[in-house]
Amino acid sequence: MDSKTKLKERISTIQDAVAFKKTGRIPTFSNYWTYMILESGNKLSEALYDYSLLFSIVTGFHEKYGFDLYNYKGARNPFRVTEAIDGNKYIIDDERETFNLVDYEIMHEDEYSELIKDPIKFYWSVCLPRKNKALGAPGSFEAFVKSIEEYKLYNAFIAKTEKYFLEELEVPVLAPASLLLPVETLFNFLRGIKGLSIDLRRRPHEVEAAVEAIGRVMGLDQVIGAVDGPMPEYAVFGGRTVLLGHSVLNPKQFEKLYWPYIKKWVDACERNGKQFQIFSEAQVTTFTDFFQEFPKGTVMLQPEQDDVFELRRRLPNVAICGGMKSSILGTKSKQECIDYAKRLIDTLGANGGFVMGPDKMMTYRNDAKPENILAVQELCETYTG
Repeated sequence: MDSKTKLKERISTIQDAVAFKKTGRIPTFSNYWTYMILESGNKLSEALYDYSLLFSIVTGFHEKYGFDLYNYKGARNPFRVTEAIDGNKYIIDDERETFNLVDYEIMHEDEYSELIKDPIKFYWSVCLPRKNKALGAPGSFEAFVKSIEEYKLYNAFIAKTEKYFLEELEVPVLAPASLLLPVETLFNFLRGIKGLSIDLRRRPHEVEAAVEAIGRVMGLDQVIGAVDGPMPEYAVFGGRTVLLGHSVLNPKQFEKLYWPYIKKWVDACERNGKQFQIFSEAQVTTFTDFFQEFPKGTVMLQPEQDDVFELRRRLPNVAICGGMKSSILGTKSKQECIDYAKRLIDTLGANGGFVMGPDKMMTYRNDAKPENILAVQELCETYTG
């Protein structure tokens, strides 16, 4: 099978599964992140700063396990870029094999009016220097130039990796565009988890106005409108988004702050015969009433903290990706992993609608045994329920 045929086969198998069509095999999706580094025997502090080493790790991981699609190919946290301007908020611990992000707020709670008035000006004049201390200190110009140089190197690494996966390893791109929902800007960058949680209670109208203002300057309508264009032959989905901030919202807040943007893009995908991926980094079952509106076969939901069997009951219209528990992959025997994988396939994907993958972002060494990953991968080649 030549590379062009293999690439097409991977894309069509995933798309057919999302469209609830019976497939000749069960497609697989890698949700392995820093696990790749630790499983390779390298230290986090070394690999995350060494693009050549990281390239060999992520490509070697595919050559060993052969997933059809990847959430992570090494590009997530540009440590070298942010450290050039003193903006790194991560703590790497090689002894414990962890790295964590400190919850922080760049924007103060009494600054919503400034943000709403001119989000771009507010970010560049207030937030950027506040987050990146070197930009407000002597030598700030040199620090800024250094960060641009590092950003070029980071982008070159991403481009090299994507090209190698596509052309040499025959692995498609997730989507040509990823939509950062406006409320995620508040949650991830400006106010933080604690700050936004408080604001939703104390100043909900200002949060809503800020989300609208951020949405306008981000050009979301133009991004969503791009779905009307031709679908790249190397991509699986017409678009994708990641949900994080929903973890501090109730359904009414979700309806105002998330749903209009998600629905608009999914509608555009459905209108153009394309599909959409939603990756949820927290429990999403609370919001299934909204997802029931999705046209069947249009959306693949990749949950982390949900009971996938309950999701299937509630969402017969949505393809589910994941479900293979790290608690099983990391501690049980090969046969126990195979038995549970068969249960997932029989219940969720015997007639399409399922893509196999782990149930969370695989981060730690003990999240999975290599032999168990291989056993599930091999099962998906032959067992379809």
